[in-house]
Amino acid sequence: MAAVSDYRALLSGASWYQQDLAGKPVILTYSFDQISPSYYAQQYAGAVGSFAALNNTEKDVVRSALQQWSAISGVQFVETTKHEGDITFSFYNLDAMGFSNAAGLATPPTGFAYSSSGQTGTYSGDYLLSGDVWFDSSLKNATNTDFLSHVALHEIGHALGLKHPHDIDPSHPYTLTSETDTGSNTVMSYKSPSATHLGPMDVAVAQYIYGSADVKGTQFSSWGFDAAAERLVAHGTAAGELLRGTGADDVIYSEGGKDIIATSQGNDTIVAQGQSLDINGGSGVDTVITGLTLTSPDQLGGSGNFRYMSASGGNQTYIDIERFVFTNDTIAVDVQGNAGQVYRLYQAAFARTPDKAGLSHNVHLVDQGISLHDMAAAFTVSAESQTRYGANPSDSTFITALYANVLGRAPDPTGNAGWLQLLGSHQYDRAGVLIGFSESPENHAKVDPSIAAGIHLDYGAFA
Repeated sequence: MAAVSDYRALLSGASWYQQDLAGKPVILTYSFDQISPSYYAQQYAGAVGSFAALNNTEKDVVRSALQQWSAISGVQFVETTKHEGDITFSFYNLDAMGFSNAAGLATPPTGFAYSSSGQTGTYSGDYLLSGDVWFDSSLKNATNTDFLSHVALHEIGHALGLKHPHDIDPSHPYTLTSETDTGSNTVMSYKSPSATHLGPMDVAVAQYIYGSADVKGTQFSSWGFDAAAERLVAHGTAAGELLRGTGADDVIYSEGGKDIIATSQGNDTIVAQGQSLDINGGSGVDTVITGLTLTSPDQLGGSGNFRYMSASGGNQTYIDIERFVFTNDTIAVDVQGNAGQVYRLYQAAFARTPDKAGLSHNVHLVDQGISLHDMAAAFTVSAESQTRYGANPSDSTFITALYANVLGRAPDPTGNAGWLQLLGSHQYDRAGVLIGFSESPENHAKVDPSIAAGIHLDYGAFA
């Protein structure tokens, strides 16, 4: 342990980019949870029932705290409502989560890039807990919000990668001297006063990690955020660099360097120039416009959520990317996601391979938010369906057709009766039954081998 009197005692090494990276500004989205995220139940099942959303007064307290951090550093905060933010805020009974006597908690950021033996790369995974801030239920609806303001400043500090000044970490062993470990110097201190404004060490450490306020946005050559669409559009530079998107939708232009790009949540598009680079799309339906030409079926290598392709200067490597746009083709590899689900509807509904134009159009609609159920409903009333099965087929005719299309046989009495009962009792409509057949193990077995290497789509629908 080494006692110091400066900001080094607040460094944990955590960053929204890479462990111990310093001086790089960042754009972070934030949001206020309206329900408890499903992934909380896996770790904190006993506390989910205590969830409460922030009211307008409490939201304003948080916004003010975020503004304090942003005003002195290279951190740009953007509020979102349609997408879960990089940083989220909510109330829970923290005792029930196993954190006794805590007024607040926050999970530190998880970087997406690493360096090893002189090589850099990107981690796999989408760390949804990173940056989540929880306030204890005891602070809910407080008449005086000063303490909530202090707790918000403190927890946002953790979400930005700061530690307590008394914490000892083998890789970050500095602590503050007893004389300087005060709330006046840093909101990260447990000592009084419980400040409602940042201290000088908070300013110093935030500027060390993320740069000063006058460098906001300079991690990109240009950028803009469409608040209505909740979409970041940003351009890198010609140099190799770390480029980070947001929890919203992102369009990131790599301008020629060997970049490492992460776009986290949202439906994102990364535009490359045919050069080698590493990309982690995170969750959502993500597209890479590669700048490359597809010359053979096996040119796109890998499987599952990891893919790669030879490019100028090395490889383009991809983690959690669903769509690949080439100069002459577009391939969807989400055969268990949107593209595969729509593809399998064609077999179940029409007993045929999809036409490329129609499939591309329908996949694009589902990507844009049309539910699979609504898509299936459109199939059941389409002109092709009416031509095949009549303008108003009976339930029995409809079920018989699905058995023939998927299983290649007439319905067995038990199965037929079961489906007819579900339709007759209105537990399922025809769209739900169609999905039941299209996503059945039998239809997967019939269709999936033919699309295992990817689904070819029209270039124009996704470029």
